Amino acid sequence: METVQSLVAAGMGIAFVPYLISKRSFSELFPVHLPLEGRPTRTLVIAYRKGRYISKAAEAFVSTMKEVMKTII
Repeated sequence: METVQSLVAAGMGIAFVPYLISKRSFSELFPVHLPLEGRPTRTLVIAYRKGRYISKAAEAFVSTMKEVMKTII
C-alpha cells in the first residue's frame, strides 16, 4: 500500500485503497484521499489448488468464511 500511495502521489495514476490505510502517511509524497459516495463493495476470493492437500485449519477457515459471507450478503 505504501508503494501504491507513493506512485499516486507522484502522479503515476489513481488507486482504490481501504479507508484505514488511506489515513497513514508513509512518506513526504502524500496523495489526496477522496471518500467514495454510496456503498462500494469488493470481491473476496479464497483460492487453493484443486485436488491438493488442504489442512484441517484451512478447511475450517473456508467453511467459516462461507458461513459468514452468507450472513452479510
